[in-house]
Amino acid sequence: MGEHILIVEDDLNLRDTLTELFKREGYVVSVAQNGNEAIKILGNTNIDLVISDLMMPGLSGMNLLQSIIQLQ
Repeated sequence: MGEHILIVEDDLNLRDTLTELFKREGYVVSVAQNGNEAIKILGNTNIDLVISDLMMPGLSGMNLLQSIIQLQ
């Protein structure tokens, strides 16, 4: 099984495109459409890499990064 990537993106088309791209390269991919969903996934799943949009409604990408640092 490959490395596990979390894609956090509110744009459905971009989220789907990135998911397909990374899956074709052998990665396991989880997706979240906002920062709050990402925090829930990170609490339950071992993620190797987070790729996040910076400008999202609710919890922004920068605030998500701060939350991830606090979880560590």
